[in-house]
Amino acid sequence: IDACPTDAILGAPRQLHGVLTADCTGCGLCLPPCPVDCIELETVTSAWPEASSPAARTIAQGPQLAACTVCGDCVTACPSGLDPRALATSLRQLDMEDAQGLGLARCTECRACDEACPVDIPLSAHFAHGKALAGALATLATDAAHALERQGARRQRQARGAGEPAVQLVPPPPGRDEAQAGIAAALARVRARRAPREAGRD
Repeated sequence: IDACPTDAILGAPRQLHGVLTADCTGCGLCLPPCPVDCIELETVTSAWPEASSPAARTIAQGPQLAACTVCGDCVTACPSGLDPRALATSLRQLDMEDAQGLGLARCTECRACDEACPVDIPLSAHFAHGKALAGALATLATDAAHALERQGARRQRQARGAGEPAVQLVPPPPGRDEAQAGIAAALARVRARRAPREAGRD
C-alpha cells in the first residue's frame, strides 16, 4: 500500500493483505489510512542489552571506575595485551569507536583483570556489556541499511509509474506460434479419428 515506506504490505483492494515482517520497520504509518482499523503492531524482542542483564547488574552494584588507582595491574594481567581501564572508560562514555579501536573484540572475558584489580572494579562486566551493546548497534545498522534499500526500491517502482509492470515480463520463446499451431493440428487429428467411433455409438 502507498502508506508503507518500505513496501512491506502486500495485497489488493478489498482483499486480505500480508506483511513482510523482515521489511516492516514498525513506523506505524499504515495505521491511520486503514479503513477498518485492523492493523496491530506487535512488540518484538529488542537487540538492545537490558539493564537487568547480569553484566549490567554487576556494573551497577560493584565499585565504579572512579575508584581506580591507576596502578596498572590490570594491564599486566591481561593475556590479550589490552588496557582494561582505558577500554572500560571508553565504554562508560559510550565511545564505541574508541572501544573497538582499543580491542574490545579481543577481550576473552577471562576475568584476569578483575582478579588483579586491588579495588575490585568489575572490569570484565564492562566488556561483556560493551560487546552486547556493539552487537545491538551492528544489528540496528543492518536493519537501517535494509530499510533504506527497500525505500530506494519503492521510489524506483513509483518512478516507473503505474503503467509499467514492476517485474519485466519474460518475452515468449521464438517459435511459440508455430508450436501452438502444431498442437492445434494434433488435437484436430485426434478429434477426426474419434468422430467415426462416436458416430457408430449413436
